[in-house]
Amino acid sequence: MHPRIFIGLLILTLPTPARAQALGPSGEGVASAAMAGAGVASLVSPAALWVNPAAVAHGQGGMSLGLGMASHQRSVRRFRPLDPLPEARDAVGVRPLGHLALVQPLPLWGGRISLALGYRTGLNNGSDYPVTYEAAGAPGKSQPRADPARYLGTSMDLQEHLAYLGLALRWRWLQAGAALELGHLRLRHQRTLWVGAAADIGAMEDPARDMEATLELRTPSVAPGAVVGLRVAPLPYLAAGVSLRLPVTHHLGGTASFTAPRQTPTGYSAVTTRDGSASLDLRLPLRLRGGLSAGWPLLRASVDMAWARWSSSGDLAPTVQDARLVLAGGAKAGREVPLALLPLGMALRDDISVHAGLGSELPGGFITLRGGYAYHHGASDPDLPGTVALDLKRHVIGLGVEVAIKPVRLGIALVQSLGVPLDTEAKGATLDNPLSPPTTSNVGEGRYEAKATRVIVELQAGW
Repeated sequence: MHPRIFIGLLILTLPTPARAQALGPSGEGVASAAMAGAGVASLVSPAALWVNPAAVAHGQGGMSLGLGMASHQRSVRRFRPLDPLPEARDAVGVRPLGHLALVQPLPLWGGRISLALGYRTGLNNGSDYPVTYEAAGAPGKSQPRADPARYLGTSMDLQEHLAYLGLALRWRWLQAGAALELGHLRLRHQRTLWVGAAADIGAMEDPARDMEATLELRTPSVAPGAVVGLRVAPLPYLAAGVSLRLPVTHHLGGTASFTAPRQTPTGYSAVTTRDGSASLDLRLPLRLRGGLSAGWPLLRASVDMAWARWSSSGDLAPTVQDARLVLAGGAKAGREVPLALLPLGMALRDDISVHAGLGSELPGGFITLRGGYAYHHGASDPDLPGTVALDLKRHVIGLGVEVAIKPVRLGIALVQSLGVPLDTEAKGATLDNPLSPPTTSNVGEGRYEAKATRVIVELQAGW
């Protein structure tokens, strides 16, 4: 059997009005994207290695290469001019995405065993503040403004790289596969602490009293994980699939650095900082997916359900060692205050999503049309909107077309994500203060709206 080589080029979007960046993995191809993420039972390309490794045991070799860029923006609309600005969140800017997968049947058991190698970008979340928002001023004079987000974070960058080594077996209508996953993760987070004595509570919105903290954390070595899957196709028009990605804990280590506030707390003459080391155990979730695919090439439907156990991550707060806030003057000259914890401001819950897609290969096999819809419950709790990684409830719609001119296939998919608007009430937000118990400030009323558009172009050549 001659191996097939698939070369994919993915180009992901121009800037969009707003972007709801999910905490799910990236690296999808045109077929999955056009069906809004469905495909645990229907995908057969090498890129199925990390979706359902059993699907690569189809007796053909191949390679899939994807390169992409994603542009992210988000917006906040204020109902009333209350300060401070509700915590900004979500991703901004252009971020690279990509994948590479290679599948080759082995000369064992009649070619029923396939070996697969792969790489992809995983979690790829980021934020860059200040955020632009609309502040309601005098009637008819509301205009966009740019203010910094405070206390929960001024920027965050989370990047994951994953490598795979998999084996898959095909026996009659049953396919089974497993892939070893090796991951490397890097986290950079900046946040603001307010530094003030009890007498300074009335001035807690004064940015001169802000102390900037920067965490630089990374996995010192790769963290092992695994993906296992099954696919059964007892009839040509019916298939079912299930996959399980085991949870992975990344033991991150690095540095914590601080910039002293410009304004000293009442009762002291000077304030300086001492940097230290930081560590964090970041637990990535167990992911379970199951789905059905039924129909003929002329019209085939796919339905998936997925569950990610993000709640097992807990409240993420790196442990800091040797870092100090040093105060001079006052009744306690030379006082040193340890800086032990720096919460990341990520409160997550389990995410459930439902995906449904249709595919139609028109007579002659020259054109294939696909479309799909998905609903994501989202990992962000709407009752706890203060988070730097917003993963809202959202609706996803996908459309795609592939044109085959042997040995070339050209495909394009358009994916639109519409986040369910999140309204926040005027309520108190906790502000971390190393010198006294946490205080609260009114975060005001606002609406966070998240939308995203992705355009994916894929070129496949095989022989």
